[in-house]
Amino acid sequence: MTTSNSLRLLLLSCVLPLACFDPEANDDDANDSTGATTGASTSATTTNESAPAPDTSDSGTPDPNTTGEDPDTTASSGEQIDQTPPTVVSISPGDGEMGVWADTTIAVTFSEAMDRPSAQAAWQSANIGPVTFMWSADDTEMTVVPNAPLPYGTGSSPATTTALEYALTVDTTATDAAGNALEAPWNSSFFTLRQVLLEVPPVDIMTGMTSPSGVGLNTNDCYVGDIPGDTPQRGTMTFDFPPFPASFVAISTAVMSAAQVIVNGEPYGPAPGLGTVHILDVEYEDQFYVWDEAIVIADLGVFSNDTNIETKSFDVTEPVIADYELGTPNTQFWLQFPVLTNNNGTTDRVTFGKDTVVLELGYLMQ
Repeated sequence: MTTSNSLRLLLLSCVLPLACFDPEANDDDANDSTGATTGASTSATTTNESAPAPDTSDSGTPDPNTTGEDPDTTASSGEQIDQTPPTVVSISPGDGEMGVWADTTIAVTFSEAMDRPSAQAAWQSANIGPVTFMWSADDTEMTVVPNAPLPYGTGSSPATTTALEYALTVDTTATDAAGNALEAPWNSSFFTLRQVLLEVPPVDIMTGMTSPSGVGLNTNDCYVGDIPGDTPQRGTMTFDFPPFPASFVAISTAVMSAAQVIVNGEPYGPAPGLGTVHILDVEYEDQFYVWDEAIVIADLGVFSNDTNIETKSFDVTEPVIADYELGTPNTQFWLQFPVLTNNNGTTDRVTFGKDTVVLELGYLMQ
């Protein structure tokens, strides 16, 4: 081997290892390695997004996936949960109200829709008694209807008659539709009207018996029936309205009473009886010289239907109120049989003692 050949072999042995290092191949290998890393990183991110978000409540760092609403007051559906306690807005009659009528109803108005059973159970009153509940369509107003009229404070004169107080409570066991309890109990009370009860005596010269015989008014007892000669008789009762106080509101009740003290013959039967004694409402008439002078307004019904010696009574509230509202100073009634005479020529009549005739009158005042 020559010197030049030896030098060539030495140079080739040094160059060949460098030729095995391909720069482009190395770049490709680097690119392949970067691609694997990116793919692994993307997969981990996808997994992390599907996992639950980390709890940041302790650190105070807000969760970017929330809307800022309080999770305690927001349902999972996004609807707001009602945590506001209801209140009583008003009660009618109002607290301390005077002059309330016996047939009043109590209206309780709430600030929002209520749970009916709990609100009804929360109603309490020691003296109103059993009640019935009614509700508005939106469940915000509960109407309490007493099953019986509330009694009035009664007495025989305005000076000694006091009003009755009715107290009530709506307790905190009442809840709204979401179950929130009433914020505070509501206590209230009101006072009914006062009622004065009087016994009004009859007007002496306008109470007794009238007859078509020309005798006119007999101011003795009230005779009802017929007498020999087949002359009919009827009783007439007249009452003056008493003076009412300035705080007068209305007439509340009127009952006319008279004691049946004598029964002659068989006025109630058997045939030919006269029937039963009726009470008639008539227009007030101060002249009884003519039998048919007064005008009958209405046959009110049966005042007596038997021979018992006892006091008979009849409720005349409506006609008495009507007379008062017309502005007349008096109210007047007849007692008579529907058959005026049975034409048997004998006495068939009943006697009501004039000294027992009375109008039991009640009136209301503030």
